[in-house]
Amino acid sequence: RRIVAEFGGFYTKLGQITGTAAHLMPPQWVSALGETMDRNPPVAFGEIRRIVERGLGAKLETLFAEFEEDPVATASVAQVHRARTFDGRAVAVKVGLGRKRLITSDVRTMREQAQLMKWLGLDAGLDMPSILRAYEEIVPEEFDFDIERRK
Repeated sequence: RRIVAEFGGFYTKLGQITGTAAHLMPPQWVSALGETMDRNPPVAFGEIRRIVERGLGAKLETLFAEFEEDPVATASVAQVHRARTFDGRAVAVKVGLGRKRLITSDVRTMREQAQLMKWLGLDAGLDMPSILRAYEEIVPEEFDFDIERRK
């Protein structure tokens, strides 16, 4: 789990996927990697401030009456902060961490490595290239927060 957290990006996402694969992995792996679902290290607030201000084109203090520095959730592609608008509404602000290029590259590299392992017969019967190819196709959706907003 520590290695997955240290590498971040796609490796965190892979840990999350693997952590739900109880039928494919040893129980201790599932338990450890399951922690990547909600125990990712947060991005420093200074960086979050910079991302929000650049994305919305204004200082945080002019956008929100309150903005909590500590995130309520952290994930591989975003983290969520509580905030309050000037009219008093409590809102959740999901801040994208700008890792699309990194994660896309990581997925492609892992798919290529998995294909080599399959070709060498080191795949233990798992069709990881197909799994990674399918994930490669949905990576753009991971970064499209409008999809989540519409749900």
